[in-house]
Amino acid sequence: MPTFEQGSLAGPWFDISGKVCLACFAVVLSKPIFDNLLVYREKGKWCRDHTSPDKETQPRKESQLRVLTYNIRFVLDRWSERRPLLFHACQQADADALMLQEVNIGGFCCGQLHLLARALGRPGGTPDMVHRFPAPGPVSYIGSIPCLSILFSRGNPLFMLFLDVSALFNSLFLAKILGRHVMTVFNHAILGPLVYVCLGSAWTFGNSILTRIPTVPSSHDILLFDWGGWRVAHKTCIKLPGCDGRFAWLANTHLHDTLGEPGDRTRQRQALKLVRWLEEGARGVSNFIICGDFNANPNSEAYRVFVDAGFKSCYQLIHGAEPAKTFHTKIDAVTVEKDAIEDCYDYVWVRGPDIQPTAAELIGNTPETPGLYPSDHFGLVVDLTVVPANGS
Repeated sequence: MPTFEQGSLAGPWFDISGKVCLACFAVVLSKPIFDNLLVYREKGKWCRDHTSPDKETQPRKESQLRVLTYNIRFVLDRWSERRPLLFHACQQADADALMLQEVNIGGFCCGQLHLLARALGRPGGTPDMVHRFPAPGPVSYIGSIPCLSILFSRGNPLFMLFLDVSALFNSLFLAKILGRHVMTVFNHAILGPLVYVCLGSAWTFGNSILTRIPTVPSSHDILLFDWGGWRVAHKTCIKLPGCDGRFAWLANTHLHDTLGEPGDRTRQRQALKLVRWLEEGARGVSNFIICGDFNANPNSEAYRVFVDAGFKSCYQLIHGAEPAKTFHTKIDAVTVEKDAIEDCYDYVWVRGPDIQPTAAELIGNTPETPGLYPSDHFGLVVDLTVVPANGS
């Protein structure tokens, strides 16, 4: 127990000053916490979304399903400024299912996964995206080790709290700490894992599925591609709208990102593994929707894997060709990898007798102001129509 000299005011002063410091710390921290629990702050007012709350969503036919795939660039490239633009783009898309990559995944309430789910609530309707399926990369691998699965499980409240703290820390400080060295550190074989584990990014970085569509209980599953690369795919089984007893597997992935021949071979291997995983675990379901950032252009072997397996690229099917690019380097930020190659990497693939693409478009492909986009990828929105049972 600490002692103080008789007659000294150090004891009571220490007690009072400590409480004052804690109170000040709580006040200072309250702004970023609220900023990450809600959506954003505009003109001194806390807002739940970027559009008017009276905005009505466009009705769709009962047999239509809208899917959005979007790489949202984690919390880099001026995230605090991109955030309302990203939310606005996603709200305008009004998708039934969001397939997201490079997500800052928190635990109970922090992180981009929860922010987007709350931001996409429909006024007078669904309060948020009711089904949330996160797939953090490294955590999924570590959690697959039997003796560590309990510690790194989302059923562990202490680990969930740790994820919230890590997600909040990354949102506030990651870009400021690493600046223009972000990608250099990330691509370093030794320094990358070490730094990102210490900063908490390794625990929160990954993919997420958000959906309003009813899902089959216990159908969420994660595929681990290879240790060291930390890439994953995940899937859930959804009930197709407007019909009885027909289902589809909804899969989301983010393939290896290294360029060159070694990277091409890795992506080809991952694509083959993904297709085989879906087919072997189909459980009698014959409809598949695969979304994601494949880091592979239409001339790549990975792209060819899906074509050879009978999958159709929705954008190519509707427009006759893939978009010129879905990844760009036009955001004016120190964390942008300016020497990266702009190309088409994002797709929605479909296969099955009960689903037919009817529309496909890019979103987030025009800047709000010069040098500021919702993400370094464009979102891809696809409308799918459920074919009547008689095929008519």
